Amino acid sequence: MRKRIDFICPHCNNKERVSIFDELDVSSINEVLDRSKFTHTCEKCNQKTVLDYSFKFHGNGYILFYSKNNEIEKNVKRICYDFGDLKEKIMIFEDGLNDILIEYFKHYINKHINKNDELRYDGSDEENIIFYNLDTKDSLGIKKELYDYFLNKFKFKDKNDVEVNSESFIKYMDN
Repeated sequence: MRKRIDFICPHCNNKERVSIFDELDVSSINEVLDRSKFTHTCEKCNQKTVLDYSFKFHGNGYILFYSKNNEIEKNVKRICYDFGDLKEKIMIFEDGLNDILIEYFKHYINKHINKNDELRYDGSDEENIIFYNLDTKDSLGIKKELYDYFLNKFKFKDKNDVEVNSESFIKYMDN
């Protein structure tokens, strides 16, 4: 769903009405991931601005809520307070993976290899789940067999309407 809001250009202070979206779905997944869906070009100065606002994203079998102002939303799979987290969750769920286990692997890698670098899930190939290190710009992979082993080893308390990140994931795991 689309709605119109007042917008003041941060470059030239021009006031205009712009469209924003309450809800988006997988038909616009690429524009969500690259943020072009949220980019507005000012009618007066032609400068581009990325609009940052809360919305729901309907994926294949899941719903995420991006909360810009710490709003809480019910009946969603996850709440994301950071756009990077939202992008990562979309990629994880679209690849059919468990985000709690992905956070566990990121924690494990940081604890034993990277010493608290910021890692992001970056996709997978036939053999590996790939993580990207935002600090060093390196990638590293974990064998899918290891992922599958831990997926079967742990029990997950997969609750809805929660944020699952590098600090909270442990609350949702039992071994």
